[in-house]
Amino acid sequence: MRSDDGSVTAKGFAEPLEVRSADGAVRVGDTTGPLELHTDDASVRALGVASRSVRVSTQDGSVTLELGVVPDLVESRSDDGSISIGLPRDTSYRIETGSDDGSVDVSVPRDEGSAHVVTAHTQDGSVTVRNVD
Repeated sequence: MRSDDGSVTAKGFAEPLEVRSADGAVRVGDTTGPLELHTDDASVRALGVASRSVRVSTQDGSVTLELGVVPDLVESRSDDGSISIGLPRDTSYRIETGSDDGSVDVSVPRDEGSAHVVTAHTQDGSVTVRNVD
């Protein structure tokens, strides 16, 4: 899916889903396939998704992810916005985070040898990685 000027909302996808928006928010829910979500100038929000692979980027906006299954890979990047990632409690994760100008709070179990990799980087904003119920 692609939008040059407007928000995109997608629900109910079991197949791989790629969404690109030049100037609008991206909202995803109730999906199980791999996700690639990109926006140039807005936020990205994926709540209650059961995707094992999630890649998200935004140049100017926040990222909010809440996963319902233990992911194999989560990659998130924002040039100017906060990142919040909620992960299941079922396992430990290999976490790589960074913020050039903001706080970093990781409260999930960490294991550098874990096959479940989560990266979250922002230049200007906070990074939070936590468990969800």
